Amino acid sequence: MSEAGRERPGPRPLGRVRQFFRLWAFFTLIVVFLGGGGFVAALLRFQSELPSTAHLEKIEPPSNTRIVDRNGVVLGDLFAEDRLVVPLSEVPETLVKAVLATEDRHFYDHWGVQLPALARAVLANLRAGRRSQGGSTITQQLARNLFLTHERTVTRKIKEALLTIRLERIYSKDEILGMYFNQIYYGNGAYGVKAAAREYFDEDLSELDLAQCAFLAGLPGNPTLFDPRRRFENAKTRQSVVLGAMVDWKAITPEEAAAAREEEIALADRSRPTMRAPYFVEYVRQQLVEKYGSDRLYGEGLHVVTTLDWRIQEAAEAALEEQLRWLERKNRYDVVRDSTWVAPDKPFVTSPYVQGACLALDTRTGEILAMVGGRNYWESKFNRAVQARRQPGSAFKPFVYTAAIEDGIGASTIILDEPLEVPMPNGDVYKPENTKRDFKGPMTMRTAMSKSVNVPAVRMILTVGPPAAIDVARRCGISGRLNPYPSTALGASEVTLLDITSSYTVYPNLGILNRPWSIREVTDRNGATLERGHVESHEALSAPVAAVMTSIFEDVMNKGTGASARWKGITCPAGGKTGTMDDYADALFVGFTSEVTMGVWVGFDVKRSLGRDMTGTAAALPVWIETMKTALEGTNPEEFPVPPGVTWRTVCTASGVLATPACPETYSEIFVEGDEPKVRCPVHGAEASFDPWDRAISFEELDRAARDRTGDDLEP
Repeated sequence: MSEAGRERPGPRPLGRVRQFFRLWAFFTLIVVFLGGGGFVAALLRFQSELPSTAHLEKIEPPSNTRIVDRNGVVLGDLFAEDRLVVPLSEVPETLVKAVLATEDRHFYDHWGVQLPALARAVLANLRAGRRSQGGSTITQQLARNLFLTHERTVTRKIKEALLTIRLERIYSKDEILGMYFNQIYYGNGAYGVKAAAREYFDEDLSELDLAQCAFLAGLPGNPTLFDPRRRFENAKTRQSVVLGAMVDWKAITPEEAAAAREEEIALADRSRPTMRAPYFVEYVRQQLVEKYGSDRLYGEGLHVVTTLDWRIQEAAEAALEEQLRWLERKNRYDVVRDSTWVAPDKPFVTSPYVQGACLALDTRTGEILAMVGGRNYWESKFNRAVQARRQPGSAFKPFVYTAAIEDGIGASTIILDEPLEVPMPNGDVYKPENTKRDFKGPMTMRTAMSKSVNVPAVRMILTVGPPAAIDVARRCGISGRLNPYPSTALGASEVTLLDITSSYTVYPNLGILNRPWSIREVTDRNGATLERGHVESHEALSAPVAAVMTSIFEDVMNKGTGASARWKGITCPAGGKTGTMDDYADALFVGFTSEVTMGVWVGFDVKRSLGRDMTGTAAALPVWIETMKTALEGTNPEEFPVPPGVTWRTVCTASGVLATPACPETYSEIFVEGDEPKVRCPVHGAEASFDPWDRAISFEELDRAARDRTGDDLEP
C-alpha cells in the first residue's frame, strides 16, 4: 500500500494532555482577567465610598463638654454620647492587657487584619450555622465603630478591611489603641473607657483594680448581652472569661485571677443625680447653646470654666434645705417634700411644697458664686433665682431712700410714722400699714429703713415721686414692669432674685453696677481659648450717694431687722435689707459684705402664707447667715470705702439737725456734701418750744404729692 493510502496516525497521549492544559490556561487567564477587573472595579467603588484620607487623619470622636467651677470642681457634662476622651497613657496597664488578651493578642504584630483568625472565625460560624465567633482585630473594631454599621454583609466586611488597612498606614499602634479606648461603646450611654469607669464605678481610671478592669474589658463584646445593670450575672461571667484569657496570655497569674473573680463588684448608684449645681449648669447651658449651637456644644468637647464656687454653692444648698425643713416642722404645712407629695414622671414646673432660692455674687466683679433655683431640680426645673418674679417687699425701700438722698434729703430727716390715707386716681384710698399694725411717731429716715417701717417709706416715695424711685431701680439693674404707685415703695411690683441681688452690689461698689455673669473661660478640645468672660459695669449712682446709703444698710445689720446676723457670727462690716410681703407670703433677705452679696427668697410657688411672723428676718435671713459664714472663710472683709464728697455731722436724734450740748441723744450722721443740716437743734436749744413733728413731712405735702404724682404713667 502506498504511503498516500496509509491512515495518518492520531495525536499522541502526551500531546493531548498538553493541548488540554493550554486550553485550561487560556480560559483561566480570561476568567482571571475578567474577574480581576471586576474585583478591581469593586475595590475602586468601595474606596470611593470610604472617608477621605484627610478625614481619617483628623479623627475626633464626639466628646463631652465639661463644665467646672472656678477651682476646677466638675459640675456636669453635656453630651449626646457620654464620652470623656483620655490619652492612652491614662488608661491603666491592667486594662490594656485585659483588652489585648481578650480581643487581639497579636495587635502589635499584625497589619490590621489577621487572616488565620478570620478564617477560623468563618469556619466556626459555618459549623455553628450562625455567628458564634468573631475574628475582628482591634483596628477592625475601631474602623467599624468609627465609620460603618454593624450589619453582617460581605460589602461591609470588605469596606471594613479597606478602612482597617488605611488606618494602620496612617496611625501608629498606640494611636489606634488610644482611639479604641475612647470610641468603643460600653453600654448605658457610656462611650469610651473613662465614661464607662464613671458610669459603672463612679471612679477615675487610675482607681480601677484588676477585677474592675477585667469587668470593663468584657463589655464592648456585646454591651446589651453583658449589660451590668440588667444582666449582671452575664457581665460577671464575661469578666471570668477575660480573666482566663489574661492567664492564658501570661498577663496575670491564676492566683490573681481567682482573687479578682471573688472580689465583689459594686456598681455606682445611678438613681441619684450626679450633676452638681444643676440650676446653675442649666443656666450656663442655655448661654452656651445660644453662642455655639447644639452640635458643637454636645459633640466637640468644650471645656467651660464658670464663676461658681462649689464650696459656697454646697453651703447654700444645705442651709436652704435645712431652713425649709424647719419651716415645714414649725408651720405644719399640708404638703411637705419627701412625704406627702410625689413628683410626677414629667418635669413639674412648680411644686406644692415650700420652696426657696439663693443667689450669691462676687461684690466687686458681679461673678455668680452660687445659684440655688429650688429644692430639687429633678422634681421642678423652674429656676426661682432667675425665672420667678416675686414681690420684694421692703427690700425695694432702698431705692426710694436713694432717690431721696439724690434729691438732697439727708438720712437724718424726720419722717412721720402715723396713719396715712392717699387718694388714688380711680377714687380708691390707699392706706399703708406697718407689719405689726402699730405706729411709732416721728423717726429719722435712717431709723425708718433700718427698722423697716412701712408708712415712712410710702411718705417718702410720695415726696420724691414714684418716677424718681423707679429711675433709681432701673439704673441699679432692676428690669421688668415697675408700677408708678405709692405701694411700689413697699415692693408691690415684681422682680427676680437675680436682679434685686445684683442691684445691691451698687452700694458697696460706690455706685458702680457690675452685671452678673457666669462663664469665665471656654476652650476647645485642643485647649484653644474661644472666649473669656469679663466684668461689664456702668455707673448707676454717684459715689457719695452710694456711701450714705451703705451706711444706712449697715444700721440694718447692726441694730435693725438684720441684727440677728451679728450674734450668730457675722461680725465683719455688712449691710442688708429684709423683705416681707402681705400675709407673710414672700420672705426675702439681701445682704452684702465687701466680698460677697447674696439674696435669699423663701415662699410657695403658688402664693400662700408661710405662717405667722414668718418675715424675711425669720424665714430667709438664717440661710444668708449660714451660707455667708462659709463664703467668708479665709477672707478678711474690708470696711466699706468712703469716697470724697461726703461729710459727717453730729445730729440730734429727736430733731435730725445739728446737735447742741443740751441734746440728750445724738449720733454722727453721714451726708452728701452740701446736704448737711445748716441749723442747730431747736428742741434742746434756745427755741425749746420746737415740736419735732414740725420737722416731719406734712400731710399737706403728701396729699399734694399724691395728687401730682400717682397718675404718672411709667409703662416700661
